[in-house]
Amino acid sequence: LTSVSADPSTTLLNLLTELKPLGPIRAIVVMPGASSILESIVDSSQWTLNEKRMPSGKTLLTAALPDAAKSFELHLDTAVATKATLGYSPKTQGPVVRVLASDGSALLTLLPSKDKAPAFDAVLQQMGDELTLTPTPDQ
Repeated sequence: LTSVSADPSTTLLNLLTELKPLGPIRAIVVMPGASSILESIVDSSQWTLNEKRMPSGKTLLTAALPDAAKSFELHLDTAVATKATLGYSPKTQGPVVRVLASDGSALLTLLPSKDKAPAFDAVLQQMGDELTLTPTPDQ
């Protein structure tokens, strides 16, 4: 029996910060209806993470590699990404993190390195297997 806090909530920024050292990470984005799937493997330890309020009023979290070619950039709307699940994939037997919208639809799947499973277990124990993602408080 594992103990999970009664209100397991964090920000998307905090979640991705915890996952950064667990790379390389496979990032998977599936469009609704699976009409398009994008997969990329990235050295997440090199991510720069920041949030920015856009002129539209949306706040986007960006995970990007700092190279001039912009070889990897991921933008997530922090108001839409409201849930996350952490666990192990029955298919790959490796760590899996799913970032979800409020209706449960998948926005992003992250597969941390199987070699980092002990570190993932520590994140899982600390954060729990189901998270509510809350907006980052204004600085």
